[in-house]
Amino acid sequence: MIGVDTNILLRLLVDDDPEQCAKSRAFFARRTARSPAFVSAVSLVELLWLLKRRLHYDGDNILAAVRTMTQSAEFRFEHGEKLRSFLERADITASDLPDALVAWSCEAAKCDTVVTFDKRSARLLSSMELLS
Repeated sequence: MIGVDTNILLRLLVDDDPEQCAKSRAFFARRTARSPAFVSAVSLVELLWLLKRRLHYDGDNILAAVRTMTQSAEFRFEHGEKLRSFLERADITASDLPDALVAWSCEAAKCDTVVTFDKRSARLLSSMELLS
């Protein structure tokens, strides 16, 4: 398994630098179920932010790309099973993914709960609660 930084993932999805895009796509073409690319929660959040905020990609297209990657044997994601299950929900948006990743990281660290001011996240994620 080989970990990938956000800029490698970005060049897989965005054709903004021909040389880097070609290298990234060649790298991913060599990934297999036996030698997958590992995507950390940090890299995924950074990718989501870049696609949505800096490059103004549509949230539905972002979700579709993430869903496709999580269903591929050539990728392994931190919190993979939870992420795949979360992506199956019809009521989520691309903006919900970062909070889910935060919640799962806190769960993995054995936190009792995760406090937030975000009402939507508290409703969607059982480990998140509103700070009152």
